[in-house]
Amino acid sequence: MTTALYLLIAALAFFVIGYILAKTGGNSGERYLVETPVDPVTADDGSCEDEAILAAEKETKDAEEAEVQRIQEAAAQEEIAIKEKEVAKEKEEATAKAQAQAEERAQKEREAKAAADSKEKEKSASEQKGKAAVSATEAEMQASTAIAPEGLLDAPRDGKKDNLTRIKGVGIKIDEALNSIGIWHFDQIADWTEENMVWADRELAFPGRAQRDDWVGQAKLLAKGKETAFSKRVDKGEVASSKKA
Repeated sequence: MTTALYLLIAALAFFVIGYILAKTGGNSGERYLVETPVDPVTADDGSCEDEAILAAEKETKDAEEAEVQRIQEAAAQEEIAIKEKEVAKEKEEATAKAQAQAEERAQKEREAKAAADSKEKEKSASEQKGKAAVSATEAEMQASTAIAPEGLLDAPRDGKKDNLTRIKGVGIKIDEALNSIGIWHFDQIADWTEENMVWADRELAFPGRAQRDDWVGQAKLLAKGKETAFSKRVDKGEVASSKKA
């Protein structure tokens, strides 16, 4: 009897457990329906709220990603701006350096030119001084060798003077100057010596004119009544310097 009782009790236990399990599984759906009410208007069982949450979360995430992208782009723009500033600064420094170098070269060129000009002026002054010394020496030598010619006259012979402008190199003013020192005729000039010409140069203040134009040679021909190519032009009135105003 004990064994049979045990079997009966076990069978009863299995029955009770099976019943309980059956009741529990069947009521879970009912409890869900009871615990999760359905909106009678929208027939929403709560899934719409989940979608709104998900949408809000997505929007927040998109906004965060957009903000991150904006920050990254701003950082990139700032980096570009910094690089552009650095490039501009380097360019400005290079330009300033080039200008400074150009100014330095120009300053050196000005200094070199000033030094060259100063040296040239000193050289020119030295040459002028040398020429002046030579001229002074020559003048002294000429003065020491100047001899007045013989036969100087206070007035022309027989009151009639020769036209000394027929000699090349003698214009109206020199003609008058010759008369003022006692020279009125061709034969007076024809007899001049080197010392006489030095004297005439000093008196007339036309150094070298008598030698350069060969007054003596021309005067010798004219004193003999002969003509020269120049005297012919004077006689024709073709030489302006031989005409009286």
